[in-house]
Amino acid sequence: MEGRVIPEPQRTYFLELLDALGPAADDFVVAGAQAMKFVVEKARATKDVDFLLNVLALRKESVQLAPIFEKLGYMPLPESRNFQFAKAIPGSAEKMRIEFMAPEEYKREKDFRVDIQDGVHARACTGGSIALAQCHLHTISGKLPTGVPCIVQVRVTQPHALVMLKLLALADRYNNIRGPKEARHDRRRGRPRKHCVAKPKRRNASSPRFSPRLNFLRWPPPWRKALKSKEARLSSRNTS
Repeated sequence: MEGRVIPEPQRTYFLELLDALGPAADDFVVAGAQAMKFVVEKARATKDVDFLLNVLALRKESVQLAPIFEKLGYMPLPESRNFQFAKAIPGSAEKMRIEFMAPEEYKREKDFRVDIQDGVHARACTGGSIALAQCHLHTISGKLPTGVPCIVQVRVTQPHALVMLKLLALADRYNNIRGPKEARHDRRRGRPRKHCVAKPKRRNASSPRFSPRLNFLRWPPPWRKALKSKEARLSSRNTS
């Protein structure tokens, strides 16, 4: 199992990042396709690493994240400044890319960004509080770029929470919550791809229930209000 989770050369620099973060790494929870690799043998191949951040803990953290990223060679991507970072992997054409998400209740009033620390933001994520609470510790071992052996423990979102996040992200993309400027891109990304959804059976293909475009994503699902209420309860519990 461990061998296929975060392949080389990204694995080495994933270990380097968590090792450099020290105790603050406990507030970084792996989500997205990399998290699915911990439970699914043939999960979708990706080399980017998505992290859900514990906002309140990191805001109180004495360790400053931006200088750590800069020291390790990470640069913010111009199109996603301060919530996506990348670094070139020495001796390779590949890159190590990381993206940060956080529960949407902490976002700015008129923006999708969540302020974490100076120079570090996160993208607001519906369902983020639940996904943070629904995570398990996993151990990953390997070597640092210096060749020194390294073993780290990392928090990984559980599969059922990942599925919830994916569906909510599809709904947000399809509903174009980011505005007219991103409409074309978000609508295209909001259409489920064949590796995300099972193909409907031919005898049911005409049924609206099995529409390949998933038209129900045009409207907020009825359970979304209940989900937001649960997130609010989790948030108030963490604050207290």
